[in-house]
Amino acid sequence: MKVEEMENGLIIFIRRKEIEDISFEEVEDIENYFRTLFLQLEEFHHISLDGFYNIHVYLDPTEGMVLKLEKEEMEFCPFHQLEMRIVKENVKFLYEVEDIFDFLNPNYDIYSYQHHFYIQKKTKKEEYLLYELGKIIYEDTDKILKNGLLLTGE
Repeated sequence: MKVEEMENGLIIFIRRKEIEDISFEEVEDIENYFRTLFLQLEEFHHISLDGFYNIHVYLDPTEGMVLKLEKEEMEFCPFHQLEMRIVKENVKFLYEVEDIFDFLNPNYDIYSYQHHFYIQKKTKKEEYLLYELGKIIYEDTDKILKNGLLLTGE
């Protein structure tokens, strides 16, 4: 799990192998998983969540999940209570990279879009170099895949 703090919330990336036994079809299942996840955040990352959060869930079946938690300021919220509004979206994750030469192999499709390079994995294999050198892109990836110039792949 990778956690990034933003001004009014968090972004959490969870790899597929950490969530492969969990069904994300029912909202109740998602909420139960989130409550467990939030306890882990408090225990291991010392991040305590209370209040009302809009949670956007980006799911990629081969890569995992990105959670974008945005805290909504409310006039009154009971002390130490967590409420959430969940929106789920199935997407294809891409990785923005500076240099494509480390990724010129058949395991990747490489796209050029608006002066940036994006990698799409073709396999489920863990790619630590990609995780280390790439910035995960989870929003508007369909636009990149549709309008970007495919440099490699089929």
